[in-house]
Amino acid sequence: YAYQPGITDPMRCPQAQALAQDLKAAAAALPANDTQRVLLQARADSVVSNECTASVATVVRPNTSLRPETSLSRAVGLVVTPHAGWSVAMDAWAIVRRNEIGIENFQDLVASERVQPPGTITRASLANDPTFSASEQATYGVTAGALTSAVGRFQNLARTQAMGVDVVIAGQVPSPWGPSEWRLDSSYLHRFRNWSAVRGNWGDNLAGRWGHARW
Repeated sequence: YAYQPGITDPMRCPQAQALAQDLKAAAAALPANDTQRVLLQARADSVVSNECTASVATVVRPNTSLRPETSLSRAVGLVVTPHAGWSVAMDAWAIVRRNEIGIENFQDLVASERVQPPGTITRASLANDPTFSASEQATYGVTAGALTSAVGRFQNLARTQAMGVDVVIAGQVPSPWGPSEWRLDSSYLHRFRNWSAVRGNWGDNLAGRWGHARW
């Protein structure tokens, strides 16, 4: 077991937000020194936290249908000697990885609960609801119990494409103590893209963005 924070329950969060709004309105109508005002405001915050940013127990199970990850790498290189004792090497490369294995997104599982296999999402009974009283359930249309757990599996989820160029400049220069060797290694990331299931195509080029520096 582990716990996934920040889960929004689409079957209870809208009702929680409506209840919280009414609780805050009731609190605002009370005198500033009324202790009930503080309690109503605190409960409004708790209601939204319980249903819109919940921490849910999660389980990851194996998947016997997984396909192995594969990759295809291509490279072409060139070495030139522009001057005696100096060389410049350039390697252009491209890598495509397929069937990358990852864990299903638990928020996505909760959002698509209606089409998930039985047992994927588990909910508590409405009888002992931690957020809504019986009358509030009727008033705000709460028909699903609180989330208790979500079960995900390892899946072949992703594809990645990377392209770039490696450059190495090396040489020797004379010095009073003998030949001195100099070397510069650099790598340029031209393209880094992940497959987008929504687009049915590659996503944006992430090269040069956070976490994927060009140099």
